[in-house]
Amino acid sequence: MLKFLFILFLILFNKNLYASNPDSTIKSIIINDVIITGNNVTKSEIILREIHSKKGTALDLETLQNDVNRLYNLNLFSKVEVLPVPISYDSMKLIFDVQEMFYIIPIPQAGIKEGSIKKFWAGLRLNWRNFRGRNETLNFNFGLGYEPFVGLSYSVPWITDERFSIGGGIKYSRNYNKSPETISTNQVTNISDIDRYSIDNFEANLRVGKKLNLNMSVNTFLNYNYIKLSEFKEGRTASQSGSDKYLMLNQNYTYDSRDLYSYTLSGYYFSFDYYKYGLFNNDIDFNRIKIDSRKFISINISNDYSVTFANRLYSVVSFGGLIPNYLNEYFGYREIIRGWDNRIMEGENAAALFAEVRFPVIKPFFIEGKTIPVLKNISLISRFSYKFGLYATVFFDVGGVWDKNNNVFKTRFRNGYGAGLNFILPFNFVGRADVGFRNQNGLYYTQVIFGLDASF
Repeated sequence: MLKFLFILFLILFNKNLYASNPDSTIKSIIINDVIITGNNVTKSEIILREIHSKKGTALDLETLQNDVNRLYNLNLFSKVEVLPVPISYDSMKLIFDVQEMFYIIPIPQAGIKEGSIKKFWAGLRLNWRNFRGRNETLNFNFGLGYEPFVGLSYSVPWITDERFSIGGGIKYSRNYNKSPETISTNQVTNISDIDRYSIDNFEANLRVGKKLNLNMSVNTFLNYNYIKLSEFKEGRTASQSGSDKYLMLNQNYTYDSRDLYSYTLSGYYFSFDYYKYGLFNNDIDFNRIKIDSRKFISINISNDYSVTFANRLYSVVSFGGLIPNYLNEYFGYREIIRGWDNRIMEGENAAALFAEVRFPVIKPFFIEGKTIPVLKNISLISRFSYKFGLYATVFFDVGGVWDKNNNVFKTRFRNGYGAGLNFILPFNFVGRADVGFRNQNGLYYTQVIFGLDASF
């Protein structure tokens, strides 16, 4: 749509103005001005600093599309439109018309963990985003029932002309043991067979970051953790008291050129983390390096149809002193080898490769809220535009775990594969339904996996 509008402008006003490639710089058209509309809360400078199509420069459609993507990635707007306004045969104004989301969002949340109705939880997440119009976020959330939690956090992604960022928060949670406490990392444990003692966790954290350029950033985190177990057993904590207190320092480097964060179809993401667990602590004193690399390649099948080949490499390596069970790496909880959901693999180190092909079935489109019968009479929500779409996927995942004293080349890697549907939903949600398969001990198993975000 963006390309169509500007090519139409060229045809109407001067069809000889553009270079041989209409997707590149339109050499003779100068941007006369950049105007922001629709921002009732967000300060114009917060939007303008994300826009690289500047006044006095030549119009470039690729730069303009990247500007639109960056505005979407702020997660402040449900819709962004760019309207060209001709001034003369060789100049135009650009109007960025944004549609702001709800900024105070009380979201009821509930779920059933680990497939058991006995592990039901419910709560509320209250996000106050953009509360001063400067893209700051204040978040309060809690959950009751199975694994209760409560937390408060604040973050601002851009302060000063040097592009520093800050954040911080506190959180309390009561979780249950996730460690199978197996002797061998090659063993897979059914989640229902794990000893379920409780773990109380209090955490306070601070973050300082800096944006180095358009795609690169660095962040430093300092965390304080207090861990207390309901049932002590040697190896479950680093100390002999059944509780651990430690500081953790995390240094992060990130490169991110993804088009859209919520559902990526092209671009690259790379994150390098160094963790130092146990500053000034004799009980916990070890290091961890984590690498997360994601590549999204758009492959044109025809002029108006393309598929995306997506892959992700995930690796964690630990070294140094004793690692308590609750700080081990796991597949089967947050990180899943699809087809092995509810099957737990535990180790001090981990590595996995995820691959997925995304086929557009219904390309993303917007529906105006005032045209939806159930919404048109509700003024608060009828003013929004609602984004929908549908992608089909096929995937293959493989991963394994090992301990520091193991030979990594003897690690048993397990794989799963399957297909799924990804539903593009309003306000940057992605509904995901995957059917995964695995071969275990010569038998094939099928598994249905649901999620409210993209697989990666």
